[in-house]
Amino acid sequence: MSNLQVEVLGGGNVRVAGEITFFTVNEALSFNVLSKTDQVKINLGGITRSDSAGLALMIHWMREAKKAGVDLSFEEIPENLFALAKVSYLDELLPIG
Repeated sequence: MSNLQVEVLGGGNVRVAGEITFFTVNEALSFNVLSKTDQVKINLGGITRSDSAGLALMIHWMREAKKAGVDLSFEEIPENLFALAKVSYLDELLPIG
């Protein structure tokens, strides 16, 4: 059992907590975070551990949101995850709310 929680709340809000790693990313992908609204905010403040799989997951969600015409933003990105984005020159592409 993994230490990952993805909670799809009302009003287009999503909260992610726990670990997003190579071992848990497939579980995170099983959640439909793009609700039937035109705006989704994903709060990542509860992430306790992440590796590059977390960044890949964020990019996946961005791609899916674009395809669905959903305005996606991320909130409370943990420092280590943002540092990975910065090193990869992806920090300016992230929709931060």
